[in-house]
Amino acid sequence: MHSLKSIRVKGLRSIIDSNTVNLKPINILVGTNSSGKSSFLRLFPLLSQSVERRTRGPILWNGPLVDFESIENTLSSSLDPNNDCISLTFVSTIDGKIASTGLLSRLNSQVTDVEIASTISISKGKKPFTSFTKKYILAFDDDHITFTFSEGGELIGVDSERLVWDVNSKTEQEEIAKYSVSETDSIIPFFRTGRNYFHFGGWGLNNTSKDASQVIRESINSTIVKLTKGSDKERISLICRKLSSVRGSDTKKLKEFKKIINYSRAQKVTAKWTVDDAQFKFISGQCNLLFALEFSEALNSYLTGTFKNIHYIAPLRASTERYYRFQDLNIDQLDHTGSNLAMFVSALPPKWQKSLDEWTKISFDFTVKVDYSSSNLALKIAYGNGGESYNNVTDMGFGFSQILPILVSLWSVSSGYENNHQKNISKQVIFAIEQPELHLHPRMQASLANVFSSAVKLAKENGITLNLIIETHSEALISTIGDLIAIDEIDKDTASILVFEQDRIERTTEIRTSNFLADGTLESWPKGFFSY
Repeated sequence: MHSLKSIRVKGLRSIIDSNTVNLKPINILVGTNSSGKSSFLRLFPLLSQSVERRTRGPILWNGPLVDFESIENTLSSSLDPNNDCISLTFVSTIDGKIASTGLLSRLNSQVTDVEIASTISISKGKKPFTSFTKKYILAFDDDHITFTFSEGGELIGVDSERLVWDVNSKTEQEEIAKYSVSETDSIIPFFRTGRNYFHFGGWGLNNTSKDASQVIRESINSTIVKLTKGSDKERISLICRKLSSVRGSDTKKLKEFKKIINYSRAQKVTAKWTVDDAQFKFISGQCNLLFALEFSEALNSYLTGTFKNIHYIAPLRASTERYYRFQDLNIDQLDHTGSNLAMFVSALPPKWQKSLDEWTKISFDFTVKVDYSSSNLALKIAYGNGGESYNNVTDMGFGFSQILPILVSLWSVSSGYENNHQKNISKQVIFAIEQPELHLHPRMQASLANVFSSAVKLAKENGITLNLIIETHSEALISTIGDLIAIDEIDKDTASILVFEQDRIERTTEIRTSNFLADGTLESWPKGFFSY
């Protein structure tokens, strides 16, 4: 239905411009200390905490997962003074039938997915520590449309490559975009109108509300009436609805438009159209703008679903306690520090407990169980060939307490256990992990590569798209991923390395991608990166 394919970040602390970062199943972030890795990785839990709570602005800078303090502390100090925005671009793939509201499928059974790039520019508000979405840019169907908002969310400007629209122009003492405001607390803006919600219908001219969507509807209707000189309102309305439902390149639209505009007198004109024809460009631009307005709420919903499916494991996981107080709670997701690990495991039904045992046994040759003592719980491990000889995790070394939250969380997502309980609309899970190798022997660090590979495969078997974002300093982990590629255990395109390099004088970060080759070696790898 929806999949986030890439992200681009501008103006976030030292990251002036990350350029487009394609999300692969395994994404490794490397670089020296204070090079911008954590700022980039923590953007994902930042998005997650921003959609989980009702906020005053689009981003919750200081929340339960991460603390960026405020936009003043987050906005890059190296930006041009005239550019006061943090910019985030999300490239998504949307099911073509959804993006065309199903109408296109009646015209053409081969409906392809639609790629949409949505960019938000977040600026400082007038009051301290406040922020708002200043610009919202949609790129799709060979077109770009920019919406500009006031701090209160009012639509004050629309700039398209194909249209010129003065939003503040007046008709009979009435402002055209009078009711066009956006939700100010959502990450992706969506437009509210007097009709409360959008739908592809109601093409009549009797609607008195003058929101932006209705203005564009009337404009399309007027354009088609002039082109066809038709008087049949129902026929004109059907043509307008079909035109607005066509998604794809200009070449595809040109072909479909010529079919849809089926008035003989108009077909003499459309037969001469090319993709560069001004009239075709104008009509397609109108339809694109209407789609951008109509689809804004759905796109917000899809991206919100993806952001809610972001998991985060902090660099310092909670130290394991010898005993935990029992709480009669149904816990279906681990805390980002792993502090509720014992309660999570204790709540697993037998079928899922067996699945977890198989996962941890294969991954690190141990199984986990919870012992009950009075009103307390004890988290225990049977390691190696110990069989039923379980020891309290506190007696097994600090490394186990650090790796357990990662293992159990990955299993919970990849096995489908979590999705089975939460029923999120998104089948994509983004898992951000900081320094998973902490307190682990190099051999166990290398084993993490196998765990990550297995998690991606297991998730795929369960219909889940898993993207791992991993910050690490572990040479053993990276080398083992290369080994897995060399022996064809995973494809070379499964993983990539993002190398963060900071100019210490300018305090700006450059991000370069180092891809794996078929033999497991890395191209464009910095010479002597792990030297000391």
